[in-house]
Amino acid sequence: MQFVHISIMTVFIISLAYVCTKPLSFRMLKIECVPYDPALTNISCSIRNHGTAQNAADVECFMGRPLNDILIHMAVWKKLNGNFILTPINMTINACQYLSKNARVPFHANLIMKWVQSFSNINHTCPYSGHIFVRNLRTDNFRMIIPDGEYRMDVKLYEKSFSHPIILVRGFGKRI
Repeated sequence: MQFVHISIMTVFIISLAYVCTKPLSFRMLKIECVPYDPALTNISCSIRNHGTAQNAADVECFMGRPLNDILIHMAVWKKLNGNFILTPINMTINACQYLSKNARVPFHANLIMKWVQSFSNINHTCPYSGHIFVRNLRTDNFRMIIPDGEYRMDVKLYEKSFSHPIILVRGFGKRI
């Protein structure tokens, strides 16, 4: 029985390693930005095509005042039977504490934040103001274990404990 248990674990580990190293076929289809704060201007959200299987997202804006207490709420939705259903990836992090290295965040939040930071100027502690951007955000170098299907990711930024929404960035994509 011990041998059977070890063999099943070995197959599971090898399968998991294959899935984690297999190139992710995830295509971003659409991006939307909905501003809530009047100090947020020159907002641009777009998808650029990088060939038949890949494209990249760009989000840029100008914040006319400093942001000191930023909360980021991230939620991933999967399309089932024509409707988007919330997945277990549904969390809120304090961005200022995260960027100052004073906050512990869930593993998947840390993965997503590091991925976005590598394409942006979101690389210092608060406050944030002026030109803020995420450029050429691609999924071909981001590996994640997700089943095939259509997805939506909502990222909503707040200031001061959910009392002041700043912007909602909503992205749509498909894992094939």
